[in-house]
Amino acid sequence: MYTKNFSEIWYSSTDELLLYARDYPTSTTSNLPPVLCLHGLASSSVAFLSLATVLNSHQHRVILADQRGRGHSAYDPNPDNYILDTYVRDMFKLLDNQGLNRVFIIGTSMGGLIAMLMTHMQPQRIAGIVINDVGPEINFTGIARIVDNQQRFQPLPSWDLAVAKVKAHYYSKFPNFSDSDWLELTHDIYHDVNGLPVINCDPNILQPLLSPTFSANPLDLWEIFRTITVPMLLFHAEKSDILSRDCVLKMQAVQPTMTTVTVPDSGHAPTLNEPVTQAAILSFLQSQSCDNPSYVTSSA
Repeated sequence: MYTKNFSEIWYSSTDELLLYARDYPTSTTSNLPPVLCLHGLASSSVAFLSLATVLNSHQHRVILADQRGRGHSAYDPNPDNYILDTYVRDMFKLLDNQGLNRVFIIGTSMGGLIAMLMTHMQPQRIAGIVINDVGPEINFTGIARIVDNQQRFQPLPSWDLAVAKVKAHYYSKFPNFSDSDWLELTHDIYHDVNGLPVINCDPNILQPLLSPTFSANPLDLWEIFRTITVPMLLFHAEKSDILSRDCVLKMQAVQPTMTTVTVPDSGHAPTLNEPVTQAAILSFLQSQSCDNPSYVTSSA
């Protein structure tokens, strides 16, 4: 069940693209910074609806952002803009729009990379980050799978067929999913247009990943990762093809205070609906509770 207690945020990027986010306010004053949730490459804010309900019930303000080209945010006419640097600028514009001095960030896959970059660039604005199944380097096998899966997802004539297609693709990754879990994941991948399921993102988001430049220059954020000084929680999917065990061990060596939780029987990426992930997130957020005035948000 999802809370409907949210307001819509519409704001313009620095290049005048209309972007969207959902804002789940708290009913009481909290000394914790708001939580900004950042989805993966081919996902949208819908991925965090269940988590937002849980966090909001514990008096956390939660903001779910649709990156450009996904969900309700506008598609970019220039596919070259679908890169990390652009998403980072968009997210800082969102924080500025809301007058937020300090936030926690929960980032899944690509969202985790955005969180690392934001923390590197403006550490004073980030209270802590939750990184969901991604690291400073990425397994190209996983990238190829994501690109292939995204290219295969086409509009379908019914929601039943959409659920079946999603289940066929992801069953090996999430063997313990219930019927409601599969429906939820399907609504993350597709959105409703006149009653029919249509892919919820611009197909051109893949263009930067298909360029020769990307394949010739593997992602390397190790220098940035080393600079991070805020508290970190890392989720590692046991069956991940994006975040390797070797990369996790190296991350732990570089950042020994980082908390790592392995999510059993999960592929890339954990949904953050699992009891183990939600309990860890709630504990992480609560452990950072502080009366420091810098945690207070300014007026928008």
